[in-house]
Amino acid sequence: MEESPVKDIALIIGKFMPFHRGHQALVDWTLSWAKQVIVLVGVLEGEPIPGPLRWEWVSRHYRHNPKVRVEYTDRNLPSAPVPDEGVSQVWGTYLKQRFPEAQCLSASEGYAPMVASNMGIGYRIFDEPRRTVPISATAIRQDPWKHWDALPEVVRPYFLKKICLVGPEGTGKTTLAQQLANHFDTSWVPELARDIIQRAGGYFSSLLGDIVWSQEEAVNAGVLQARRWLFVDSDFLTTRFYAQKYSGADWVPPWTPRLEETHHYDLYLYCEPDIPYQSDSQRSQADQRREDGEIMKVLFQNTGIPLAYVRGMGESRLACALEILTSAFSEIALKNQST
Repeated sequence: MEESPVKDIALIIGKFMPFHRGHQALVDWTLSWAKQVIVLVGVLEGEPIPGPLRWEWVSRHYRHNPKVRVEYTDRNLPSAPVPDEGVSQVWGTYLKQRFPEAQCLSASEGYAPMVASNMGIGYRIFDEPRRTVPISATAIRQDPWKHWDALPEVVRPYFLKKICLVGPEGTGKTTLAQQLANHFDTSWVPELARDIIQRAGGYFSSLLGDIVWSQEEAVNAGVLQARRWLFVDSDFLTTRFYAQKYSGADWVPPWTPRLEETHHYDLYLYCEPDIPYQSDSQRSQADQRREDGEIMKVLFQNTGIPLAYVRGMGESRLACALEILTSAFSEIALKNQST
């Protein structure tokens, strides 16, 4: 069957592992001539990126477009590296039963003519040589940071490395977070507790919920703005520690267990109290960093998230952090850190 004329309902199938600008170009091109586009995310057991997440990426990207309908299948259907008549027949039979309303198969791969023929519908091919967006999902999986700009915003958080700077008060977490973000040309998230407490005229236990959720919202916003890395100044475990310390009670907020399940970082950078202490209106007047730090280390170690220790003064402190990151994430090629 030859290429199809313009039809009302077009079907696109793929793994979207991950969803990238090439897929987006195919869908957008199909939208230019079809009244409705069905996008089927096909998933097989054992693939490196979870299928539901891939479905979510495409769904979220086109959530405001009523012309796009995103579907999902984890049916154990065969695959082949090149167009194959037997494989195409199985897929064609399945797709015809699943989407009888489809009138045209839209694709940028060589399988389209065979599959469409087995469905009894036409097909249209978009940029099979991949000149418009010269990228593949395989290349992205091999080096996502090199191909960062080929990833839509909804996909980038999956490949992002989230680093949280923790430790006692007055250990340079804010300064180091800014320095690391500048070094890697990315975003960082400041600790919001100080501003919230200052606006309230002091710390009150009623502020705790606002502090925690404001920080979580800031991190979520930072994820969407970041490039490859996101550096975060403190987390809810730090907030909980100081809330308990200053309230004088061993109270565990009710949101703690749930946040411990969903709150994830790739690495904690623990800032050692080996720099001069500077007290202020929101800090202890006496230097209690070592005593606090020993308790905090246990909290962070119990999360199961890798914990590394930053030491040194000035530039040597930044150099120490960079050495840790280079060692911990050598597989993602830090040579791409600012490209």
